[in-house]
Amino acid sequence: MTSSSSPRFTGFIRDVKSSKQNLQQTFSQPSSAANTTTNVTEQQQQYPTTTTTASGRSRTNSSTASSIDPFHYQALQDTNEALKSEVHRLARAEDEHVTKLKLQLQQYTELEEAYRHLQNEYTHLTEIEERFVEIQNTYKNEKSTFEYCSHENEQLKSQNEHLLGELARLTQIETRDRTRSAEHADQRRQYDDLFNQFNELKQNYNDLKDKYQDNQNSYENDIKHLNDENIKLRLDNEQLRAANDLLREERNQMKESHETILRKRLDEIKYLQTENRDLQMLKQRYNEDRETFQAIDLRKTQLENDLLTMQAVEDRCQDLQATVERLQTEIQLS
Repeated sequence: MTSSSSPRFTGFIRDVKSSKQNLQQTFSQPSSAANTTTNVTEQQQQYPTTTTTASGRSRTNSSTASSIDPFHYQALQDTNEALKSEVHRLARAEDEHVTKLKLQLQQYTELEEAYRHLQNEYTHLTEIEERFVEIQNTYKNEKSTFEYCSHENEQLKSQNEHLLGELARLTQIETRDRTRSAEHADQRRQYDDLFNQFNELKQNYNDLKDKYQDNQNSYENDIKHLNDENIKLRLDNEQLRAANDLLREERNQMKESHETILRKRLDEIKYLQTENRDLQMLKQRYNEDRETFQAIDLRKTQLENDLLTMQAVEDRCQDLQATVERLQTEIQLS
């Protein structure tokens, strides 16, 4: 639209320039007219003087003598009147010409302002045309870019469809892995629970083992003490046997000492009975501990060995009890 309108404006501006040149030529003409007017006025100024001088001369001549021709005088007056009318006509023409010049000057000013306005509009239209060319080039570039983007969009659509298929496949794999992970988590949790139970059982077993070891040490110390007491009792029994023999020989003489020895032996028997009771309590405690160990771990073979050892201890205790009973019988018989 700009390219079609620009030649019209250039032609209009060309017409304005030509009218401007004509106005300049017109403005140059009034100066010559003014010169002619000034020349006429100068002639007018000269002619009245000649007329006045001629009239004065005629007066003087008529006063002095009537030597001037009346016909020539009348011609001069007619010429003077014609010149006056010509001067008035030229003055009116000058006024009209000045008025026309003012109107033409005002029109020229308006045309110059219109020319400037049109020149500004033409500059603005030129800028708009350049902007339109830039926009057209930008549109072409954007059109090519849009075509490229459309091609890229088609490729991205195909890639997107491929990625959607891969996403569906990965979703299935993820679901399957999630199911496996849940099963693995359950198995891991069961394993952790079993492992914690195993650690608790192991800790309980170690505690019971330590307790059993302490009891075993205490039992061994008690057995050692009982062995020492048994040896002591055997020595005492030997001494009692020797004393019994002496008592049989010196029964009458040593009755008081026999009673003292009898009381001593009775005290020892009470002590042995107390020790026997303590051993029975230890045996009962050991049996309770043994039942506890058997309830915790029946598969341990070490307890069977301990049971055998305990059986031997019971046999020894029975032997000790039989010895004590035999000693009591011997004391009673003695």
